[in-house]
Amino acid sequence: MITVFPYLIAQNLLELFGVDFQRIYNERGGMQREQLKVISKYKVLTGAKSNAYKTIRRLDKSKNKQSIDFAANLKNTMAGTISNEVMDSLANSKKADEIMVKWLPSSATEHRVNHALQYGKTMSIKKARKLGLGVDYGCQCGMQIISGDKHIQNELKKINRGK
Repeated sequence: MITVFPYLIAQNLLELFGVDFQRIYNERGGMQREQLKVISKYKVLTGAKSNAYKTIRRLDKSKNKQSIDFAANLKNTMAGTISNEVMDSLANSKKADEIMVKWLPSSATEHRVNHALQYGKTMSIKKARKLGLGVDYGCQCGMQIISGDKHIQNELKKINRGK
């Protein structure tokens, strides 16, 4: 059986693709050119790039700008966006109805009550996504694939190639 943690997949993809969060913000309300080139190469990062710009604009306007960790905020924003896209890709795929998952506990230090109530339950990937697995802000829950392993593997291969 395959175990999938969408947030961890997202973090690994960002690292694999060479996104450097310490060098991403350019102090002028945008992104460093070399980081923008890295991000723009991969289709899977399109939504993350858009959300990163929104985060930059929001943080740039803060009265407390000097004490904000832009790198940490951008990393969390982009990883969360990609985690959401991973779940969307799986839940909206052609064979999604065949995919059954068992909800696994979060790797986060604080567990969400509504997610903790789902730990150990088996459900369709569509239902898990609807309940927030991998899509709610900060969700670091995982899932064990009960059925549809091959389909999950194929979808994850596409994602790992940046598609």
